[in-house]
Amino acid sequence: MSSSSPTCARRCNAPSRPIARKSGPARIRPWNTNTPRRGERLFRPKRHHARGHGGHLNADALLEQLRRLQAEFDNYRKRAEQEKAQAAAAGQRELLARLLPAYDALEHMAAALHSVPPGAEALVEGLRAIGRQFAEAFEQSGVRRMAAVGERFDPVVHQAVDLVTTDDPNEDGLVRQVVQDGYWFNGSALRAARVVVARYEPPRHVEITV
Repeated sequence: MSSSSPTCARRCNAPSRPIARKSGPARIRPWNTNTPRRGERLFRPKRHHARGHGGHLNADALLEQLRRLQAEFDNYRKRAEQEKAQAAAAGQRELLARLLPAYDALEHMAAALHSVPPGAEALVEGLRAIGRQFAEAFEQSGVRRMAAVGERFDPVVHQAVDLVTTDDPNEDGLVRQVVQDGYWFNGSALRAARVVVARYEPPRHVEITV
């Protein structure tokens, strides 16, 4: 019978070692499941509360948050109303500016009909009635005709189409004639008036030598 080697005896008599398990990150299970297993931990969402000393709800903090939200909503509502009013005014201004040429044509036609030809009385009266309706609609919308004759020339509201000379220095730069009427709309120029402006020129003295 062969005797066992010392190396084999040491291996056989050595205490058994525990099997090492692979370590890894702990798995997270939803908070509403049962008791976590070994090596797992529960995940519960954090709930934020406005709490003061002792864990009690802080009513002042909640009230301050509500006030801030109310102020932000009021500012938003005011901005929205202001933008809406500005957009409506811009659209109304553009529409009125486009209607002015038609109103000018009606006025020119009514002014040209000094004598009504026989059988055209109803037509002329209809044109004049339409012109009056235009004038009433413009007045109700805030449109006003400019009074330009005799006023000092203003490049913001006047458009010079011609110049006439004058020997009176006090008339220099005054509007002498209106070619096309200008109109105001809510305090601003809807259309500039086309005018003829006076320009002063001193009289020339001719010296006669004998």
